[in-house]
Amino acid sequence: MTAKDALHEGPTDRQAQILGLVVREYVATAQPVSSGSLAGRFQLGVSPATVRHELAALEAMGLLTHPHTSAGRVPTVAGYRYFAEHLMSSAGLPESIRRTIRHQFHQAGWDPERWMRLSAAVMARTSGVAGMVATPRARPAPLRRLELVDLGDGLVHVVAIMADGFVQQARWHPEHAFDQADLDRISHAVNEAEGRSAGQAPAGGEGLGAWALAALEELVAGGNAGPPRMFHAGLVQVLEEPEFAEGSGLRGIVELLEHGQGLEPILDRLPATGVQVIIGGEPPLEWVPGITLVLSRFGDERVDAGVLGVVGPTRLPYERAVPTVGFVARLMTRLLAGQAI
Repeated sequence: MTAKDALHEGPTDRQAQILGLVVREYVATAQPVSSGSLAGRFQLGVSPATVRHELAALEAMGLLTHPHTSAGRVPTVAGYRYFAEHLMSSAGLPESIRRTIRHQFHQAGWDPERWMRLSAAVMARTSGVAGMVATPRARPAPLRRLELVDLGDGLVHVVAIMADGFVQQARWHPEHAFDQADLDRISHAVNEAEGRSAGQAPAGGEGLGAWALAALEELVAGGNAGPPRMFHAGLVQVLEEPEFAEGSGLRGIVELLEHGQGLEPILDRLPATGVQVIIGGEPPLEWVPGITLVLSRFGDERVDAGVLGVVGPTRLPYERAVPTVGFVARLMTRLLAGQAI
């Protein structure tokens, strides 16, 4: 059987067991893993020579690689991908950790922005890598109330209070002049359509011009446009990892965490539910090999709050990071929906 055929069929049970051990050992030590160390530390029921043979087979499949300066092996991107999809433990976070996290959020009170910062800190501390929260403004929050004030000379002051408490203000210069009575009727028509998203024009407003309502809605919705807001924690502990000792990959992580650079294409492809493992070197993270993101959306159809997760070297603790991200995403979704946690 050729290496290509073996990869197509997948590792045998024993090979998968050994691959899982190599990934876990390399994650823990950042040192290539040898057949001798595996045979000596774990009860595999086979000889060191058999372990060497299986490691060679896994390397032929492209799941491990053999640094030329070492007798040990390390996972490849494909190896990490196979581990993430087939070999990780399905156990969630221990109840003691979940209880501690819930308590921290209870102490934070009702403050969504504080929740975002706390989420990043909790994920960083629990996973051992950097935590991040991105809150895209692509979908506006529902509009709670609108006020329009005639400033004279055809200029209107717009005050929009969104359902999430965010207040937007703008100056509007309509194509046609409206007096204060007209503006009051426009704002009344908008406010009567309770629960609408800011980009949806109300059906009312006869005699005022449908274009005026549509233009006003576009103005209000436009305040939510722009790059994601980023909250992050744990950057220092990531930069202390040996992978970044010489600056390799350092710029990619800093630009992603500090500015959200390169994040939007990733967010666009992220499924609506579930935790996703995105490994650098694979689409859509080809531009930063050596980095892995573990991400999940949070919020629901009423509150599209954003994405949270962790970022670190490809050698990150997947079995701790994935349940951490999943738990915090579910917790944030419940908090934003006003439900008990």
